[in-house]
Formats: sequence, C-alpha cells, structure tokens
Amino acid sequence: MGNGKKTRNVGRPALPKGQAKARIVPVRVKSRRLERMNSAARVSRKSLSTWIRSIVKKELKREGFMTEYDQQIESGKNIVLGILTKLATTFDCPKAKDLTFHMTDGDFDRDCISLIDQKAHVITKIQEDDLADCPADGRVRSRIETQLQQAVQAFYGPKK
Repeated sequence: MGNGKKTRNVGRPALPKGQAKARIVPVRVKSRRLERMNSAARVSRKSLSTWIRSIVKKELKREGFMTEYDQQIESGKNIVLGILTKLATTFDCPKAKDLTFHMTDGDFDRDCISLIDQKAHVITKIQEDDLADCPADGRVRSRIETQLQQAVQAFYGPKK
C-alpha cells in the first residue's frame, strides 16, 4: 500500500554473476538401480548427491576430461598428503597421515574439500582454489601447512 514503508525482499540476495549455484540435472533412474545407488552411497558415507558427483568426476577423469584446474587440485591434494606425512612424524601422530579427502554436500556449495579421519570426523576444510594454487605458489602452500598443523594439533593434541 502507499504507507511510505519499504517492503523487504524475501530470501537471500541474488549471487553475483558467475557465482550461481551449480545446475540441477534431472536423471531418470529405475527403482532397482536407485536402491543400489543409495546403498553404495551409504557404504561410502556420502549423500546420494555427493556420491553421484564423485562417480561422475571419476569417470570424467578416467576418460581424460579433467580440466587443468581439476589437475591442479589433484596436485595440491598430493602436496597436502605429503605435508600430513611430515606432520605425523613431527608431532608423533601417525593418524595424521591416514586422513583422506572427502567432499560433503556443504563442501560442494562452498568450493572446499574436507579432510576426514577414519571415523569420518572432519579435521579441517581446504578451499579448492588453495589446492589449485598450492603447487605453484609457496605462500599458499605455507598457509595450508599452517592450517594443517593447527588442525592436527587441535584434533590430535593432548586432551584436557
């Protein structure tokens, strides 16, 4: 009405151009296959969406469709695993070298990847851009190393 008050828009503001969320791709799947997909996702401790994305990513990689950015992320992951091996020795914490990368639904939306232990506890999250920049940029590598050191000490350090 004409009472002079501004009305608030409902919902979150639109994202800047180029930062929109990923697209949803509807796929028809027979119920028996969907049951097997759900089982596979449960076994791998992933949501169905995360499991499907990981399978598609593996297939793209296998078929040679990885982008340069994806290859840089993979190189960054290898560097992180090397840092974790070093930290495991430095802090006498062998469990640190057993951490693995895992992408949760929240990670997908935030462009990061979680490092988890064998019990699926999230130890820390690393930005995909940092992983991609890590092989070529010593400052990023140093920042990630500090992040990993703090996370390992916080998670595996002496309990109070």
